[in-house]
Amino acid sequence: MRIEHIEKNEESELVEDLIAITTSFSAKIHGKRGGRKLENAIKSVLEKGEKDENNADL
Repeated sequence: MRIEHIEKNEESELVEDLIAITTSFSAKIHGKRGGRKLENAIKSVLEKGEKDENNADL
């Protein structure tokens, strides 16, 4: 196994760090949005099921 250390200038390190941070926040935002969509879908299915049960009783 061999480890290589490549010298980078400060600007390229900063750019890589900013890309990593942006990617991380983007993943968190999309994950939260996906959770909300799933939650809303489950709620709508449950509400529809309740309405169907109420209509069946009539």
